[in-house]
Amino acid sequence: MHNKSLRSSPKQTSRDRLLELVHNHVASTDLTVLIIEDDEAARSVMERTLADAGYSVVVVTAKDLTAEDRGRLKDEVATIEAKDSDFKVQLLA
Repeated sequence: MHNKSLRSSPKQTSRDRLLELVHNHVASTDLTVLIIEDDEAARSVMERTLADAGYSVVVVTAKDLTAEDRGRLKDEVATIEAKDSDFKVQLLA
């Protein structure tokens, strides 16, 4: 008989893998992680996972965010940036 509590869900496995990748490349949670992802579900999982682990998160999106989107994000991320030509210039500066 299998103990279901010992199995990890696909979502949990993805979160663990994300944290593993970030920990391998970022030495400290004092640093900021930049997320560029327009798939809302994937971005949301990444935001929550990284914020819960103590990382400061910056989200860049091409989506026109609603007031509701911004309200939800403001508690989870440090900054929200629009992915437009101005952002591209700032990123390359």
